[in-house]
Amino acid sequence: MPGACGCGKSTITYNIARYSNVDVVVFVICGERSSDLSDFLYGIQYARTETAEPATSKICIVANSCNMQPAAVEGSIYTGAAIAEYYRDMGYRVALVADSTSRWAIALQDIASHLGEIPSDRGYPAYLKNELSKFYSRAGRVQCIGSPVREGTITVVGSVSAQGGDPTDPVFTATLELAHAFWALDTRLAQRRHYPSVNWTRSFTHCLVHLDSWLRGVDEDFISMREQALQLLRSEEELAETVAAVGKDALPDSTKEILAIARCVREFFLQQNIFNTYDKFCTLSKAAWMLRALLRYHDLAQHALVRGHGNWAAVHRATDQAWTAVTHVKYQDFDLTTSDDTHFKQVMDDLEEAFVTLD
Repeated sequence: MPGACGCGKSTITYNIARYSNVDVVVFVICGERSSDLSDFLYGIQYARTETAEPATSKICIVANSCNMQPAAVEGSIYTGAAIAEYYRDMGYRVALVADSTSRWAIALQDIASHLGEIPSDRGYPAYLKNELSKFYSRAGRVQCIGSPVREGTITVVGSVSAQGGDPTDPVFTATLELAHAFWALDTRLAQRRHYPSVNWTRSFTHCLVHLDSWLRGVDEDFISMREQALQLLRSEEELAETVAAVGKDALPDSTKEILAIARCVREFFLQQNIFNTYDKFCTLSKAAWMLRALLRYHDLAQHALVRGHGNWAAVHRATDQAWTAVTHVKYQDFDLTTSDDTHFKQVMDDLEEAFVTLD
């Protein structure tokens, strides 16, 4: 999870540690500023998990501030990994969170310099990638030896504090090659107060093939809806230069509609507000219904434009009430764990009815 300062890396890692669905969280704070460390330790003692339990009941913290010796900062990663493996061998599901591996790499750089080792790219030791590989390779699922029969897992989450978000940073590039899932935090999104500031085009995952059956169990159309939403966001980026050159008014109505829906996907679906209960958490079922409503509006609007029911502004005005209902689904705090999706089905029925009246 790379990103420049102010992109929200610490906030994301903190909330992963607080709300992740695991038995034990080992949170390694290596090389952070003393003020950030004290804020974290102060806040975690009052924090509650999603089930209202104290967050400290499942979190083990390994803390080293930036003013400590490089050997202590370097050892914090290995200490956290050893603790995580201890709980994994007991049959627990463990999340190992490291914030941040860049400062750990700087500690390796300082130690290598004192030992007189020949530096590599930007002064880092030549074995930097090998050390990162050893750390990330500790993640996985294992069948523990002995009895009783038990299975333990370690999930590794690491943040990378690349200076200025530089994509050529050695720690950044080495992590990119090793990670199975990559959340690229974008400075421009953070400056626009779009949080979490995860860039949807640069981020990727190699785990989707393993999640396919599980996602289809939640919603059989989730994979196809995800691809359609990504295509809308890519289209918006491709059209950005054209919009800057000629303005939105000069674009065809179908393109105006695509830009409007893509903006809604960004602000309605992807952007979250951690201070609101309705937006702080979102079940996958609710997310699927939100996305389905947006994409269905998009399909119906495109068909209406093709059939000649006026321009985009006229179609939008005529279906304004349905549009408001679709975009307000986000602000409803529904408990979909009971499979009660009556409200969402009503929103979809009203949406269909709104476009039927156009014919």
